[in-house]
Amino acid sequence: MHLTDTEKRAISSKKTFTDQEKRGKIRELDLEVWNSFATPLAKHDKPTIAYRCLCPYCSLEKPKKNKQSQTHNLTAWVYHHTNGDGLGFYCAACKAKHPRVYDFLGKGSAAAEEYAWKRFEIDAVGKGWYCPYPQRWNEISALNRQRKAAQHKAKDALRKRENQIAYALREKEALKAAKPRTTPGTKGSCSVSKHQAARERKRFASRPARVLKNTENL
Repeated sequence: MHLTDTEKRAISSKKTFTDQEKRGKIRELDLEVWNSFATPLAKHDKPTIAYRCLCPYCSLEKPKKNKQSQTHNLTAWVYHHTNGDGLGFYCAACKAKHPRVYDFLGKGSAAAEEYAWKRFEIDAVGKGWYCPYPQRWNEISALNRQRKAAQHKAKDALRKRENQIAYALREKEALKAAKPRTTPGTKGSCSVSKHQAARERKRFASRPARVLKNTENL
């Protein structure tokens, strides 16, 4: 799979940060997005609010006003997440709310992917974070898993074949060892050797002859 320069940089330069360092970098990334969407016009006393601003949605519906009246109409603000990471946007007038920058940029859009890769570089994506892994990274990971699965399958098939061959060889050796080792005799004759037959004839010939008595002459 072909990787873009941004993807290569994010993968090769991935670093390890503490959670506090990650959250600080996420705030910097989110401020870049929100500053371009809603220009900061005033600060707020609450530490959870980064700045106050005009709502871009409300501004589209109202005619342009002078700077003083705009200051009184700062109904929107960018705020810090107390139980999450990054910054969100909220307007008290029109109730527009964007808790997460990634969702605001639009899942699958080029801007959202670029944002996700920047967070990937600091290892602040996935479970437990307000940003998923880049879609391209999911595709790359899926291809790697398929490649590894194919390699494991090929290794298992080779190992199985080797085991089958080894088993067949062991069976052959076992049959060979169990076969009786006898000298085959001459076809059509008994299994007694000529030497044994001659010895038996000699023994038989040396035995004394038995005299049969004629019972009629008694």
